[in-house]
Amino acid sequence: MEKSIKPFFNWRTHVLLIIAAPALILILGECDDMFRLVITKAAGFLLAYIACMLGSYWHRHGKLNELNEVTEED
Repeated sequence: MEKSIKPFFNWRTHVLLIIAAPALILILGECDDMFRLVITKAAGFLLAYIACMLGSYWHRHGKLNELNEVTEED
C-alpha cells in the first residue's frame, strides 16, 4: 500500500502532471479556425515534448525512482 502512494509525495510527478494535462487538452481539442487549430496543436505538442524531456532527464538522474518501484513486478 505504501509503495503505491509513495510517488505522489514526489513533487516532480506533480510538475509532470501539471505540464502534461494541458498538453493533452490542447492536443485533443477542436477549433473551427485553421490558424487557431495549428497554434493550439503546436502548443500542445510543445508542452508534451517538454514533459517528456523533463521526465527523461529526471529519470536518468534517479529522481523518479518511486515510479520505477511501482512499475516493477515482484
